[in-house]
Amino acid sequence: MLSFKMAVVPVLFALLCVLDLARADGVRNMTGTWSSGSQQVLTGAVNGNMFYNPIKKLFNVPPVAGVSYSFTPDGYFEMARVKYNSSSEKPQCFKASLMWQHGTYEVHNKTSFTMHPYKGDGAVQIIDPCADGEKQVMIDEPISNWTTYVESEPVYQPPGTKSAFSMQMYAANGQPFPKLYLTHDPPNMLPTQQIFRYVIGASG
Repeated sequence: MLSFKMAVVPVLFALLCVLDLARADGVRNMTGTWSSGSQQVLTGAVNGNMFYNPIKKLFNVPPVAGVSYSFTPDGYFEMARVKYNSSSEKPQCFKASLMWQHGTYEVHNKTSFTMHPYKGDGAVQIIDPCADGEKQVMIDEPISNWTTYVESEPVYQPPGTKSAFSMQMYAANGQPFPKLYLTHDPPNMLPTQQIFRYVIGASG
C-alpha cells in the first residue's frame, strides 16, 4: 500500500497578462469560466463538488490533469490547476500537484492586466509517494499574451458542436499554454470575497 506524502501550503503570486482581444465578429472578452482538455478541472462548485474546499482546506483530486480560470466582469478571478508527472524508471513514483487561488484582477491601459490573489486563501498540495518529505513550492507564471477567439470544429466538445469560444495563453518565452474552452457564462466560482484574514508570521 502506497504511503502518500502530502503538503498543503499557502500560495501567493501575481500574474501579469497581456490582452490581445480583437474586436472582430464572434470574438468575446474573458468573462466566464474556461477549462482545458476534457474540462474535468473546473473552478467553483459543479453538482455540489468543489475542486478545492477553502473552509475544510481539502482538494478533490480529479482523474485527469487540466487548468481552469474564471473571470467576472467586475474584476474578480479564480484559478484551479492539476498537473501529473510520471517516472519511466519508477512508475510508482508519480507526482501530482494541485493549486487553487482566487482574488482580484486589475486592467492596465486596455492592453494588460494583473491578477492579485488574496493573501491566505490560495493553496498548493503535492502528492508524491516516493518523496522523503515536504518540499518547498516555488511558483512563477508570467503570461505575455492572451487571446480569445471562435474555434471551428473544436475538440473535447459534445458531438455536433460546430464552434466554441476558445482562449489561448502564452508564456513569456512564447510557449503556448493548454488551450481553454468556455464552459460557463456567467462564470462558475466560489465566493469572490476573501475568506481568511492573512496574519503576518502565521505558519499555515
